[in-house]
Amino acid sequence: SKIRELHRSGNRRATYEGVNALMVMLEARVGGIDEHSAEALWDFCYRVTPDEFHARDRHIRAKGAETVKQHEDFMRNMEERAGMSF
Repeated sequence: SKIRELHRSGNRRATYEGVNALMVMLEARVGGIDEHSAEALWDFCYRVTPDEFHARDRHIRAKGAETVKQHEDFMRNMEERAGMSF
C-alpha cells in the first residue's frame, strides 16, 4: 500500500498524514462502507499502527482522555529523567 511504502522509505511525516487520512475516511464512511466494517477496520488499524502515526484526538477516542494524559505525563517525565542522567 502507499502508506506502507512511505513508512518503509522513512518518510515519517507522509506516513502520519496517510494513516490519518485513512482513519478520517473510515470515520466518515467514505465510499459507502458500512458502519460495522468501518469500525472493525478502524479498530484494527489503530491497534497495529504505532502511536506516533495517529493524531492525538484518535488516541483520546480509542483510549480516553485520562489515559492519554497519564501516558503523556509518563513520557515527559521519562524524557526529563533521561536528560538529567547525563
